[in-house]
Amino acid sequence: MMRPRLLILGSLCLCGLPPAATHIQAQSPPGRWESQKSGIGDKLKAVTFVSEKVGCAVGSCNTILGTKDGGKTWRRLVERKKDGPHWGAILFTSAKVGWVRTDDTHNIAQTTDGGESWNEVPLPKPQEWGLGGVKHAAVGSTYFFQYSSSVYRTDNGGKKWQHLTNTFPADSLDDGSMSFTDVNHGWAAWKSGHFAVTADGGKTWKEGKINIPHGNYTLTQFVDAKTGWLMPHSATIHTTADGGQTWHAQKMGDNDRALIDMNFVDAKLGHVLAGHNRGYAVWRTTDGGKSWQSLDVLKSAPSYVRALSFPSDQHGGVVGDQGFIGHYDGGPRK
Repeated sequence: MMRPRLLILGSLCLCGLPPAATHIQAQSPPGRWESQKSGIGDKLKAVTFVSEKVGCAVGSCNTILGTKDGGKTWRRLVERKKDGPHWGAILFTSAKVGWVRTDDTHNIAQTTDGGESWNEVPLPKPQEWGLGGVKHAAVGSTYFFQYSSSVYRTDNGGKKWQHLTNTFPADSLDDGSMSFTDVNHGWAAWKSGHFAVTADGGKTWKEGKINIPHGNYTLTQFVDAKTGWLMPHSATIHTTADGGQTWHAQKMGDNDRALIDMNFVDAKLGHVLAGHNRGYAVWRTTDGGKSWQSLDVLKSAPSYVRALSFPSDQHGGVVGDQGFIGHYDGGPRK
């Protein structure tokens, strides 16, 4: 999935979960999980695959890893730096163009050669940035960046920024995500089911809320101007078929889980990373969320698994602490 089909993958912490151990659901697809050697011990916080073979994972200490063989081998793409930046999110809009950002210190870097090299992107008005949650999205060469009540856009890697609005409704400390399907239509989400919609490229936003009891964050991803999902920290995932005017809950089995990350390839195929007191598992839908199936527990995972990316129903990956990378192999194609 070339981002923006890719969920803006973040560094959302799931606290209090022990390492995974046991099976969640008896019936699972005929695939298997395996641990891959990342070669590092740093925390990995986000991952994206632009194809079944090519992917990147990012994390603390200026860690950006790349693979060209589906994760059989990973290598550092930039030099490790103990003091950071500590990358928390990554997205690609094509096989060549990608972006990484930190969660709170507001560093951005861009690649135009598939991750082989990364260039620092200058922030708009850097003297105004403090600590706090940020959101980003991209379409082609256009990159959107939100902090506090401001949303910015650049079309040339940060050489020039356009200030779109200073009335964005989310608080600066609210964790969440942003998704654009074209340069006009975008969505953002943050804590406790809050979301906002724009149809004019981020200049104006209409705020809404889904009915959930509580939550530290809400993530969103859209695959076209009508079809998208909201995923809160707790409760259940919600979907819309009218661009966010109305939302409907999609049950994924028992509710004894925290929802960590999601990734939809298209309007049908999607995956959700979930965790509870029995460990971590990835849930799959092939019908847009009408039904879900567990891909089994990540039995070798550390205490924190933080993000996932599935470019197809055959291959996908998750990342977490201590350089953990888990790969799912769906088996021989039918």
